[in-house]
Amino acid sequence: MKQILIAYLTTLIILVTGGQMDISGIKDQMTEAFPDVPVPVIDELLAESESDLSAANVARAEIEAQNSAQESPEANYEYLGSYQITAYAWDGTRCANGNWPSEGYTVACNSLPLGTRVYIEGIGERVVEDRGATWHRSDWMDLYLGNTYDCNEFGVQYRNVYVISYP
Repeated sequence: MKQILIAYLTTLIILVTGGQMDISGIKDQMTEAFPDVPVPVIDELLAESESDLSAANVARAEIEAQNSAQESPEANYEYLGSYQITAYAWDGTRCANGNWPSEGYTVACNSLPLGTRVYIEGIGERVVEDRGATWHRSDWMDLYLGNTYDCNEFGVQYRNVYVISYP
């Protein structure tokens, strides 16, 4: 019976808290699910599970830190520098490469070849499909957002930019 309770408790904690250490409210749910189990036994199981989860959370944090270090663009991509990032909406025309602009994909940039895949820190991967006005700086990108409201909300931001691949 104890093994069933431990399995139930572990599953419940993972489902309710996403595996995090906060197990408040679990005791009430356990007493409702298993009314025949004495409260001191549930307290003992919670104490055991709490220590197991604490160790699991430490291990999870270490793995996440290793994964984020491995996925760091600094290690995998060519760093271009800090770029001025603005946003633009569709004006009814195709991009410079002939495609229709696509939100979450298209970026305009004058200093990189069309087809260049870039990573914009905090935004994600995009592909250079369009050009901007000739007066734009070489460290500038224009993110296609699709509507004027989102563009105004985005404003002007400065982000690190990396090249994933050239065409």
